[in-house]
Amino acid sequence: MEKFKEDIFTKEAGKKLIYEPVSSDELSELTYQLEKKYGIKTNSRFFVEARKVLTSEEVFSVEIEGNDLRGFIFDKYPNEETVFVIWDYPQQIDKFELNF
Repeated sequence: MEKFKEDIFTKEAGKKLIYEPVSSDELSELTYQLEKKYGIKTNSRFFVEARKVLTSEEVFSVEIEGNDLRGFIFDKYPNEETVFVIWDYPQQIDKFELNF
């Protein structure tokens, strides 16, 4: 996540967002899964390809959901322990642990 996004969240929410960037091993596994499971080509047209294949896209809005990004993700994916947020493939992918 870009530093300015983290700073804005911290300022508005009054708390730090808990996440970590993906490791190179996690990126390799994520790339493999996207290509194998969904047929998404992980190239410069990643988001165009992903929107064609994936059935839903979750949009987080501070105006609607407030500042609780982690709670938003947990509400959308309550049975998941880990969620990957792809800001910009492959340079910016963050991992959120939801088992809190």
